Amino acid sequence: MVAAVCLGSALVSAGVLIAILRIAYEASAANAVARQQMMVIGGIGVVAVLAAGGFAWWFLDRRLARPVKILAAEAERALSATITEIITKHGHALGALPERVARLAARHAKGQREIRQAMAAAAAHAQTQVARLEAILRDLSEGILVADLDHRVLLYNRALLWLLDAPDKLGLGRPVFDIIERGAVERTLAVLVAIASEDEENKPGGHTASLECLSVPAGVALSSRMAVVRDQQRRISGYVITVAGREGGESRPAGWGDAALPPRPEFYNFDPPPAPAGASLAERLDTRLDDLACVVFDTETTGLEPSRGDRIVQIAGVRVSGGRILRGERFERLVNPGRAIPKASIRFHGITDEMVKGAPDTMEALTDFHAFAGEDVLVAHNAAFDMKFLSLAAAETGAVFDNPVLDTLLLSVHLHDHLAEHTLDAIANRFGVVFEGRHTALGDAMATAEIFLHLVELCRERGIVTLGQALKASDSVRSIRRKQARF
Repeated sequence: MVAAVCLGSALVSAGVLIAILRIAYEASAANAVARQQMMVIGGIGVVAVLAAGGFAWWFLDRRLARPVKILAAEAERALSATITEIITKHGHALGALPERVARLAARHAKGQREIRQAMAAAAAHAQTQVARLEAILRDLSEGILVADLDHRVLLYNRALLWLLDAPDKLGLGRPVFDIIERGAVERTLAVLVAIASEDEENKPGGHTASLECLSVPAGVALSSRMAVVRDQQRRISGYVITVAGREGGESRPAGWGDAALPPRPEFYNFDPPPAPAGASLAERLDTRLDDLACVVFDTETTGLEPSRGDRIVQIAGVRVSGGRILRGERFERLVNPGRAIPKASIRFHGITDEMVKGAPDTMEALTDFHAFAGEDVLVAHNAAFDMKFLSLAAAETGAVFDNPVLDTLLLSVHLHDHLAEHTLDAIANRFGVVFEGRHTALGDAMATAEIFLHLVELCRERGIVTLGQALKASDSVRSIRRKQARF
């Protein structure tokens, strides 16, 4: 802005000088020599004024305006992550300001670390109690499911995973009816609500009823019971289903699934996103980014040209809900592409033909991933690349991914347009994100999930708070969009 004002001032000054010279030129009509000298001197003056204005514009834009913009963006980034390195433009005229901002960033990072340590210490006792509860839930042989009145899963345990045998459909915030038949749940819940409403004494023990239902999609009969859940005001806020077993009387095998899950899986969330499953697109666009239910995913492939026959060899994803990464809810599959994997690609991701020999084919893997993702928002880095593979496979798999899609690459460019590098590695380095396995689908998905949460925080500070606003901001990065269209 300052540079533009300087250039405009120079143009106005040159115009005024030309007008004065013209008046003087006409006044000296009788003296040809004077007129010629005046033209030479005037021309030199105009050029000098324009040159001075141009230099002022260049100096202020390159040495002040742009460096200030970069420094402001870096200061904003420092507020959203514990970083101390401030990236500045070389050859600036800001003096010691960047170094002072870097010191402030270091103090902020230190303060954030101290706050986290204090919060961790204060929550130690509570964490101990939570750990005990989790241990009880984890080791119970009965399956437990808690849902709200919108029939969204709020809590479940490991036993339920095995009893329902539908790990890709069971998840926090997901519809109960994806795993248990709708009719039986609704009928039994209606009976319990009617009984509870007639309970004038409002007994704290509540009421339970047998629930005769089938699992979805296996269609296995479950031995289960249901009870309503009341909130602190004693209003019915949801229900609990306990599953003692399934048809055939199978019991949970010892040590089942222990190696497949983290030590403390996050299988509960009593503050789900406000928009229930099945909400319209307009309702979802108004959902706050902090409340989004997302699946952050990544693929490894035979090559970089999906339109020319390259195929997926690995796909993985992790669920993000309510602003936290649910590390216990993740999906990972090797995929048999039905063709040889080029050596150049093997050197990149390390997945060989032998490794995928007995893996599911594209149809099975993407059908399972479609079940895992459900209606959640899909998030990926350079998402157009991964989505192109899913789109091209739809005719073969029947799995149509029409979910809203957010791209961490586009969000990064929109938020940090002063930076040249927006690769996954560069963004991870800026936010201090450490990869658990670079160039593995799950490792890259986990890192992308952490990056996404950092970007959501930056979006909030820029006034980008809803899914619709984030999609609009992403669409504004037209240069990257044009490149992505080539996939």
